[in-house]
Amino acid sequence: MQSLKLAEYEELTEADVLETWLPAGFFGRHFDLQPTARQQRFDWSFGVILPTICVAADPIVFNSFAGVEDALLGRYSIFAYILSSVSIMSMAAWLLWGHRLGDLRPYIGGLFLAGSVISLIVGVILLPFSLIGMFMLIGFLGFTPLFSSFVYLRNGLRAIKGARLDLPREVVYRAAILAALYSLIVPFVLNF
Repeated sequence: MQSLKLAEYEELTEADVLETWLPAGFFGRHFDLQPTARQQRFDWSFGVILPTICVAADPIVFNSFAGVEDALLGRYSIFAYILSSVSIMSMAAWLLWGHRLGDLRPYIGGLFLAGSVISLIVGVILLPFSLIGMFMLIGFLGFTPLFSSFVYLRNGLRAIKGARLDLPREVVYRAAILAALYSLIVPFVLNF
């Protein structure tokens, strides 16, 4: 990034500041406010389509499979299904309408950040099983939570960053934190 003189800095709008908050390169491209067509295809694939398939055809993670008594994370199945369904539907809405969702953006951003953390945790737990399962080709679906974690993180930051253009920063961050906590606590309480 270029160093700015004080006079130039005072003339910057908040949009200019948001556009320069990440350096150019990988992170600059992937966390920009405006997604590319390739990023949107990736987000649809790993944020909506593959997570839906994984939830519907789950053989060992949250459901028991024929002959297996306990699922790997069967104890958390209600939590996972509630958070997954809300996150997947919200991601579809976000990818369809984006910043036109207006004041819902910080709430969606908070939901996506919480979903990103949970996806990362599930992906790390599944990593050894996915590596072993790659020999039977089904293991490649085990990497879906890791990719989904990135998709939800990227779109959560985009939603929050976009909301900061229209709403006060404190309001955006409080709404995002509230949504993240709500999206974790409600499914957790319903699970136990």
